[in-house]
Amino acid sequence: MKLALIIILTLCLSLINLKAQFTTKYEISAGILTTQILGNNPATLTMVPTSNLDEAVTGGSFPDAQPGIEFRMTFPIGDKDNFRIPFSIDYTFFRGKERINYNRNIIDYFSHTLNVLGINSGLHYVLLYVPFAKAKIYTGLEGRLSYVHNIDVEWFRDYLNNSVFQDELYKIPPKADALRLGGTLKLGVDGRLKDNFYINAGIAFGIPNIIGKDNERGELFTPITIQENVESNVYNFHIYILMQYNL
Repeated sequence: MKLALIIILTLCLSLINLKAQFTTKYEISAGILTTQILGNNPATLTMVPTSNLDEAVTGGSFPDAQPGIEFRMTFPIGDKDNFRIPFSIDYTFFRGKERINYNRNIIDYFSHTLNVLGINSGLHYVLLYVPFAKAKIYTGLEGRLSYVHNIDVEWFRDYLNNSVFQDELYKIPPKADALRLGGTLKLGVDGRLKDNFYINAGIAFGIPNIIGKDNERGELFTPITIQENVESNVYNFHIYILMQYNL
């Protein structure tokens, strides 16, 4: 957590310095985003195999889109403001839960949770202005620093209709926190609602772990390292919807 605070403080100081150089215009936005892991990455597989056909790996149990929040500042540059420098912080909550009916008297519950702090910056370019809608379509490429932390892994065994055995809770030692460098390609649109208020929405494709892989730790978003000897690329698809205010 200390590392996350240091990173956020460094970003805030950078924003203050950048704002001092671009005092005429900038945009502040905040809202929600989702993160979907694409492909057959082990992070999308179940923690416990449900049949003999399943792969013999412990998955992350993140097959669906995970919720998050984002805060962004954008600084237009150039004579026509076609180029923009974005700085953003996002925070995503990964939650994986499974229920296995061991038999009619025993139910196992597995939980794997973690949080990801993302810090992003790069360059956006306005592809098209739509004057009648007071909107613009843009694309951009951003570098991304991802901090994977608050990792928690639990196994709870529930004994039903049984006065002999007590329910059991196992806290499984999680993997170490991870810091990775990656990149994101974005395509978005922002349109005016009223006065200086805009909606900024779009999609993005990214790889959070291009640099900094640790094969000894194993996969980035799985709970344990058993039967893992490599950290593969994670391919993410994001959707974001932000409320924006232009200053």
